Amino acid sequence: METTVRNKQVILKHYTKGFPEESDLMIATALDTMELKVKPGSSAILVKNLFLSCDPYMGTFMREPDSGSSEVAVETLPLLDAFLPGKPIAGVGVSEVIDSDDPGFAKGDFVWGIVGWEEYSTVNSFGRFRIDVNIDVPLSYYTGILSVTGLTAYAGFFEICSPKKGETVFVSAAAGAVGHLVGQFAKLMGCYVVGSAGSKQKVDLLLDKFGFDDAFNYKEEPDLNAALKRCLPQGIDIYFENVGGKMLDSVLMNMNVHGRIAVCGMISQYHIESKEGIQNLPVVIYKRIKMQGFLALDFVDRFPKFLDYVVPYLNERKLVYIEDIVEGLENGPAALFRLFQGQNIGKQSIKRGKRINPKFNSSDAHFLWFCRAPSIRIAMGILSWFTGSPKPSQPETTKTEIIQTPAPGMNGAIEVPRPDRATVFEFGSVAATGDRVTLAGYCPVSDDLEPCRWEIVPADGKDAPQFRVVF
Repeated sequence: METTVRNKQVILKHYTKGFPEESDLMIATALDTMELKVKPGSSAILVKNLFLSCDPYMGTFMREPDSGSSEVAVETLPLLDAFLPGKPIAGVGVSEVIDSDDPGFAKGDFVWGIVGWEEYSTVNSFGRFRIDVNIDVPLSYYTGILSVTGLTAYAGFFEICSPKKGETVFVSAAAGAVGHLVGQFAKLMGCYVVGSAGSKQKVDLLLDKFGFDDAFNYKEEPDLNAALKRCLPQGIDIYFENVGGKMLDSVLMNMNVHGRIAVCGMISQYHIESKEGIQNLPVVIYKRIKMQGFLALDFVDRFPKFLDYVVPYLNERKLVYIEDIVEGLENGPAALFRLFQGQNIGKQSIKRGKRINPKFNSSDAHFLWFCRAPSIRIAMGILSWFTGSPKPSQPETTKTEIIQTPAPGMNGAIEVPRPDRATVFEFGSVAATGDRVTLAGYCPVSDDLEPCRWEIVPADGKDAPQFRVVF
């Protein structure tokens, strides 16, 4: 085993102005070697970073901290220091403990918390959470649904908005990491839920997979006020705010008396020099609307309660959770830029280590995972409703493709239900049908995501479920 390494990092080249660009970041390898051992008496923890979370707030931290809202953000987020040019950026990450001088953490523990965007980080216990490997989910979930992202959705909806069964709920940026969870929490509560998103693909996802009652593409709506009245003629009781700007202005006019607004984000305002003013704020007075900003940090004490709520729903397959995962630290800048452009679907993160919880049984999973490389997108699919535990075949190709094949009995054959519960559900326009289809790409149950090939066999021997793939 190596005792020293030269640490690969994602570095902020300079403070940004306006919309961040991928070129504002660079990949660098530290000139000095790093010892894979902590100093005795330091209380330090050395971790190997496995997954890194991409989040909208990171764009704010790329700006000079004396520039308006950037200064406020840096001052009020105690777990995260300002990004500095020439230094690694930082965010939520899932890590494996390599060495520890803290009695609360041992070598081999899996943890999540703030880390640098780098291969190895030296951290302390503040804001660090040990992962319970007995919870049967992928480790990557701790960049999202089982960490800050999930707690944000839970706290904003339940703690800020105090929902009641039958109320109307509107979620902006509803196909994003937080939004798609809020919508499902609201449906589980018995609410009427409408979401907005920025593409037909995302709108279809809201309706077909997340169970939203209605949804619209805000980019195709010349009049947001009219779109809201069409989808929510009864008005809005709860608004989960992720966008700001014109969307917030239109929502205010459609809020019901004593409505509640949880202000989670305003992504439309983060990267513009001249912020958009809100014209309809007097409505907050007349309709006695509660409008509150919040951070997940405000509700850390609710984290055990949150886990008690969300884990059973995951186990019962009543929550669909989407991950949009990019492979490799070197692709981190592109992944973050995709998030800022709204090109991600679900939780955007970066994989640079083992994906699977040591005790994770992938045959019981209910998730959708994308692995993206520079020139191809490898879509992984919903691994739900399997009738048996599949075994990977020998690696054959890394090219992502859907191949029709008549050959039966291939190693790793999986029996799947009818198309309304397809084992693999991807995004795009190419559909493959027939008695048998082969999905070539990355194997969902392989610990290190080795390329492999699967044969999907329909349960009734007729048409295979539809597959849609993005190249």
